[in-house]
Amino acid sequence: MGFFDCLIRETFALCRSVEPFMIRRVMGEVDVKLGIRQALAKIDEAFAKRSETIKAPKPLLVAVSKTKPVDLILDGYSIGQRDFGENYVQELIEKAHDAKILEHCKDIRWHFIGHLQSNKINKIVNLPNLYMIETVHNAKLAESLNKAWEKVKADKPDSSKLNVLIQINTSGEDEKNGTNPAEAVNLYRFVTEKCPNLNCHGVMTIGRFGHDYSTGPNPDFIELMKCHADICSTFEKDPEEVQVSMGMSDDFVQAIEMGSTIVRVGSSIFGARAKKTEA
Repeated sequence: MGFFDCLIRETFALCRSVEPFMIRRVMGEVDVKLGIRQALAKIDEAFAKRSETIKAPKPLLVAVSKTKPVDLILDGYSIGQRDFGENYVQELIEKAHDAKILEHCKDIRWHFIGHLQSNKINKIVNLPNLYMIETVHNAKLAESLNKAWEKVKADKPDSSKLNVLIQINTSGEDEKNGTNPAEAVNLYRFVTEKCPNLNCHGVMTIGRFGHDYSTGPNPDFIELMKCHADICSTFEKDPEEVQVSMGMSDDFVQAIEMGSTIVRVGSSIFGARAKKTEA
């Protein structure tokens, strides 16, 4: 039996026993601090259950604060949460420059996890405390980010490389961005060999929503882990050095059990949110 067959069997058994991740509220308001503590506890539990055949570090929690007020970010930061994710460029610009964030959250690390248009690259690369772009979905965007970051480094010589992940469209849905899984190795090669100002940390997927785990592991997670394995094999990388960003509020536990090293958790921490369209 191959590695992935064993992994699928083990994960299927674990997935069936996972209890739903609950949102607790205090006096009608979301308790962000409790939400983060619960998420971290779930991460610890899932990490402990993960198969020993998966060589990957303990996952990083990215608290997805899109459409949520700055005060809730301050709450999370106050108990040690440092990594926050935003989907919309304009909203991230406003939050990154917010006076309270700049004063009280000096070590915050912003992850951009939404679709990035080329005409908005210059707006985002100059933000304070930008840590990572998780959604580099093609060579054109990578090249544009590389050029933009070169200008940032010219103005700020102490700047390091810009951290990025390549986004893979594992579900094949037209409405989702990301390169085809078959092109993952080529895109990774382009970023690492042709974009000297970028530091490609690994791969990311959003995947299809609403997977029924009673039927087995999420096929999008399986596909992304195959992309991860292909990259590690092709470039002779230690699997622990190549990050895997997959899993959100509804399925981050299962994602960790499959090998995720970055989970993006929003509603389980900040509560449900209204849909928003980027201007």
